[in-house]
Amino acid sequence: MRRVDVIRHDPPQGVIGQRPSVNHASEVISGDVVLYGNGVPLLVLTKVAIPTSFRQACIGVKATPKARTQGLITTSQAFGTLTRNALRAADFCSTSALSVSHPKEHSELVAMGSALAGVYREHAPAIYEDHRVKADGIPRDFRLRDTPFTSGNLNKHASLSYHLDKGNALNVWSAMVVLRERVSGGYLVLPEFGVSLELVDGACLLFDGQSTWHGLTPVDTQPGGYRFSVVYFSLRQAWNCLPFKDELARAKAKYTEKARALVGANVSAEARKRIDAERIKR
Repeated sequence: MRRVDVIRHDPPQGVIGQRPSVNHASEVISGDVVLYGNGVPLLVLTKVAIPTSFRQACIGVKATPKARTQGLITTSQAFGTLTRNALRAADFCSTSALSVSHPKEHSELVAMGSALAGVYREHAPAIYEDHRVKADGIPRDFRLRDTPFTSGNLNKHASLSYHLDKGNALNVWSAMVVLRERVSGGYLVLPEFGVSLELVDGACLLFDGQSTWHGLTPVDTQPGGYRFSVVYFSLRQAWNCLPFKDELARAKAKYTEKARALVGANVSAEARKRIDAERIKR
């Protein structure tokens, strides 16, 4: 594995608001490589074997446009754990709908997470071990098998503006695998380091996307072509999840509490109507 030492600089002025381009980097890197900064590994790029069943699963799952943080729009499908979110009336930890609607495809996506965790452990053992120990604080019910990851996204997109990932565990890495056929473009640009990465079919990328600005150059897709990136990560809020049985009990209690409050409000409204009616009679 080739080693490349880099120095982090602030992104060039005005670049972050522009469409990502290889021209924002002084070097295009391809093949197996580890980026180091101050003697510490920052990123691993290598290649993994892609089972036909995994490729078919990615093609078979329907991805839909979604708004992410920082105004990003991606065409994606979540899998694995969904954490509590009172704003979407789902104040409980659960597994994604994909595990029910497409169990076979979901299983393939999760299985690839185990393979990428092995690459993570091999090429960044200290960071992986720290991640693994931290992940022991998450119930096994809400982890992707034997990995430190909790969740993932299957993405299909033509370009992705420069951004920092949000909502993941701090100071650990995410993993990504790329599938592509009959497409061009789709370089990952890291403007702080002045490099862009060629992501071929089967490319596996591991790094901390929360601390490193990154963006994807436009993808030109030919008829019958596709480009998918499948990303694995640990949601920060997963540490608040309880074991499944306890999470279910909590959700039922929350529902009962809301139902009682609603019934109480309705009873109070009816009581007020009766009082008003009596006043009118008098």
